[in-house]
Amino acid sequence: MGQTRYSGGLKTLQYFVLWGTVVQWHCDSFVLAANDDNQRPENWYKKYEHYPPYCSIPKEMETRAVPPLPEVSRSVYGETRIQHVSAIIRHGARTPWSSNENCFPKFPVDITDTEWNCKLTTIMTPPSSLTIGEEEGLGDDSKGLDNSFFLFEKFYDALPYLKDGLSNELNGTCQVGQLLLKGYEQELKNGAILRDAYTYTYDTMDHDERMRLIELSFHEFSAWDPNHLRFRADADQRTIMSGQVLLRGLLENEAEAYFRDTGEYPTIPLHIADRERDIMGPSAKVCPRLDEIANRARQSDEYQTFNNSKESLEVNYFLDNTLGRMDDNKILDCLMITMCNDRDLPDVINDYGKPDSWFERIGALDIEEYNRVMKYNNSEHSRLAMGPLWAEMKDIWELFLRRDKRGKNPSGEDGTVPPRLALYSGHDTTIMPLLASISPDLWNDTEWAPYASMLLFEIHEFIDSWNTTLFESRYAFRMIYNGKVLTGQVPGCHADLELCDLQTLMQIIQPFATRATDCTSGAKQKAGYMSSVAVVNTKRGIMMFFSLILLGAIVGAIAAYVLVTGSLCGKRILSYTPIEDSTSARFGLRDAPSFSGPVGFQDEPH
Repeated sequence: MGQTRYSGGLKTLQYFVLWGTVVQWHCDSFVLAANDDNQRPENWYKKYEHYPPYCSIPKEMETRAVPPLPEVSRSVYGETRIQHVSAIIRHGARTPWSSNENCFPKFPVDITDTEWNCKLTTIMTPPSSLTIGEEEGLGDDSKGLDNSFFLFEKFYDALPYLKDGLSNELNGTCQVGQLLLKGYEQELKNGAILRDAYTYTYDTMDHDERMRLIELSFHEFSAWDPNHLRFRADADQRTIMSGQVLLRGLLENEAEAYFRDTGEYPTIPLHIADRERDIMGPSAKVCPRLDEIANRARQSDEYQTFNNSKESLEVNYFLDNTLGRMDDNKILDCLMITMCNDRDLPDVINDYGKPDSWFERIGALDIEEYNRVMKYNNSEHSRLAMGPLWAEMKDIWELFLRRDKRGKNPSGEDGTVPPRLALYSGHDTTIMPLLASISPDLWNDTEWAPYASMLLFEIHEFIDSWNTTLFESRYAFRMIYNGKVLTGQVPGCHADLELCDLQTLMQIIQPFATRATDCTSGAKQKAGYMSSVAVVNTKRGIMMFFSLILLGAIVGAIAAYVLVTGSLCGKRILSYTPIEDSTSARFGLRDAPSFSGPVGFQDEPH
C-alpha cells in the first residue's frame, strides 16, 4: 500500500499535503483516502429504504446550499456587501465512541462482527530543518538548511490479535470517534457549498456582487492569509480533519495552482487547545456548575412530567423488556452508527420510516432528555457552557461595530482586522447549544444536529441608504443553519426579513458571551462554608472566636473615646477641610484640599 501510493501517486500526495494543518514545532497532519470497492460512495446507504437526517446522506447534503440573498425594497435598505462569515460545523460521519458489542443487550453479536477498519489514514511530518533553524533564532543562517523531510503515515494496525484479546477498542484499524470516508465526502461538500456561495474572481461578473467574500485571484491577498482566514477546532481527530477537508473543498484549485507556481505548500494555522480544557462544547470538567444546572433541570416539574409521560414509560418498558437496557450515553450513538453505516439492526427496531417506529421513538426520547436540560430555564445550561466560545466570535464581530462608530475600516486597537472567514470545527453539542442560547425556541425538543451540520453567521454592510428604524447600525447579520435562514426567528428581528441589525444579536449574547464565567459549583461553595463551621466547632476554633470578640470590643471602645474627646493620649488629631471657591463650586469643580496639619494621606488613582 505504502510503496505504490508514494511512487504511483506522488502528484496526488502533494495535493493532499497542501491540506496538512501546519502548526510549526508540532506534527502536521493530513488525510489520504484509499478507494476500494467497499469504500466507494456509490456503495453507501444501500441497506435501508430510508435513512434518518442524522446520517446526512448525499441527497440530504444537496439541500443545504446557502440561499441567495433576496432583493429587498430600497425603503428597507439599499445596496449591501458581505464582509464576514463565521462558519460553525459539526464533524462528518465517524466511528463509534466505543465498541458496539453491547449496543443491544438482548441481541448480542459475535465479536468478529464488530470490527471497524479504516482506509482513511493520517500523515505526519516533523518540522523541517529550516523551521527548526528559524525557531532557534538562526535567522539568515537557517536559509541554507535542507528543507526536506520524511512523511510518516499512521496505521492503527499494531494490535490485530482479536482472538487473543489484543486489539484496538473497535477491534480493527479505526480509532474511536475517527472520521470516516463518508464524513470526508460530507465535509468536501460543505467546502463546495461555501465556495459556491462566497467566492469570486475579478475577471468574472456572474457572482452576486452582494455576496463576494473571498477573492480567488489573489490580487490583494491569498485566500488562506491568516489575516483573512481563521481556523479553530478542538483537538479531536475528527474535528481537525473535518475542518481540513472543508478547506480543501473550498480552496483546492487555488492551492494546487499555488504549489505548481511556487513549489511551496500553503500554510494555514490551526488554533486549538488542550482537549480537556477546551470550550468548543459543554464540559462539566471545565465548568462544574453545569452539572448542578443539569440536576436542577431534571428535578424540575416540567422534566418530571415529561419523564413520567405515557410515551416515556412505554419506551423505557420496551428497552427493559424487549431490546435490553442500553447505556444511556450510547443510545443515540448505537442507533445512528448502526444504521448510517449499513450495519444490522435487531428486527424489533428495524422499522425506521414506518408508523409508530420503535427506532424513532427510542431516538426521539433520548434526544429530548438531552434537549430539555439544554433549554431549561431560558437555556441557562447552554448560555453558561457556550459563553467563552461566544466571546471568541463576539471579539471579531465587535470590530465591525467599532468601525461603524469611528467611520474607519474594522480593526482592533492593536490593528487586528477581522478575518473574511472564521471556521470553527466542532460537534453536534457545539451547534445545538449555540442556537439554544440565542433562544430556546430556535431548537426543537426532538431535533439533533446531523453529521456535517453547518451554522453560518453572515455580516453584511449597508453601503448606501437603510431604514434606521429597523437597522440602527450599518451592519446586519444573516443566520443560516443547514441551508435554512433562521434570522427571522431571532428575538428582536423582523420575521419577514433575512437581514437583522447586528446590534440585536450582540445585545442578546452580551450578558453571557464572556470568558469570565461563574463556574464554581454550589457544592464547593457549601464545602467552604462547612469547613469554616467545622473550625469554629473545635476547641481551638471556639477560643479564636471569643478572642476576636474581645479584640473587637477593645478596638470599638478606643474608637468611641477618640470620637467623643477628639484626642488620643492627650494629643490633638489634626484634620482637614476642603475649601471651595464659589466659582469652581458652581461648575462642580473643587480646589485641592487645604490641610491644617500633617496626616497620613493616600492619593486617589489618576
